[in-house]
Amino acid sequence: MCVNSLVTLQMYENNSDLEFLKSKISIIDYLLQNNVHPVSLKGNYALFHAPYRQDRNPSCIVYPVTNTFKDMSTGQGGDIIELVRLIHNCGFKEALDKLRTCSCSPVEQLPQRKPSELSIIEVKRIFSWPLKKYILKRGISSNTANRYCNEVAFANGNSGKQYYAIGFKNDKGGYELRNEHFKGCNGKYITTIVEKSDSKDYMIFEGFFDYLSYKELFRDNSQCNAIILNSLAMLPVALKKLHEVGANKIFACLDADCEGKKAFVKIADIYGDNAIDMSGYYGQHNFKDLNEYLMNVKKKH
Repeated sequence: MCVNSLVTLQMYENNSDLEFLKSKISIIDYLLQNNVHPVSLKGNYALFHAPYRQDRNPSCIVYPVTNTFKDMSTGQGGDIIELVRLIHNCGFKEALDKLRTCSCSPVEQLPQRKPSELSIIEVKRIFSWPLKKYILKRGISSNTANRYCNEVAFANGNSGKQYYAIGFKNDKGGYELRNEHFKGCNGKYITTIVEKSDSKDYMIFEGFFDYLSYKELFRDNSQCNAIILNSLAMLPVALKKLHEVGANKIFACLDADCEGKKAFVKIADIYGDNAIDMSGYYGQHNFKDLNEYLMNVKKKH
């Protein structure tokens, strides 16, 4: 898939150089040459483990048509220059230097169109056996899943082909969509759930499977007010919401990784000692998040 038409980039030293690097040097080709391989290939995107952070559940989507990437967990994204900066933890100039001295296949004759967005076809109670099996694999009971999720039929692109996923609704009516082979959404936003109207304490979860895992782990005492970010990129939206509702204590169940710690620092900068980092509950056992902890707990029983 790589090295058919090798291009040496040292000759490009002006603005055309920059545009060449951004739009013509294939992100997928660059990742392959750095021994980063796709988890799956679809018609209009490729799914990778993010190569610049711990990413046990592949979250980095690359769109060949626009030659851009998007990290569905952190909200990071952009062109190949931004990706190189993240991978090598370097500045803009160093990223350009690295690209100028690499040999990658150029992106040629790409259609000038944006990747099509997801369209929701039907929302219903979870019925499909593959989806039920996927839920159970993630450690979530049918009762918990049916209470907070739906089965969503959707189309991905212009092909008209129909797919099915577990759908978790956000505050703007969009859905986070997950199945064994797909991770996406039809409009990213936070999800707010209020179960204790007399309380100003809120729990924050990074993803909806973490929220469902909390419900499984603490069934008899799991009622809470919660905001599910659905992506760390939604943290500013969540903080605005918490301010609007006059939140008191914040219990953060974010990923036990570098990005999760950075997000908690932002919460603690506002709420001080009223911000409690809950990641030690599962992080001390070397689990990335609450769902990973739940799945391993259930394996032992």
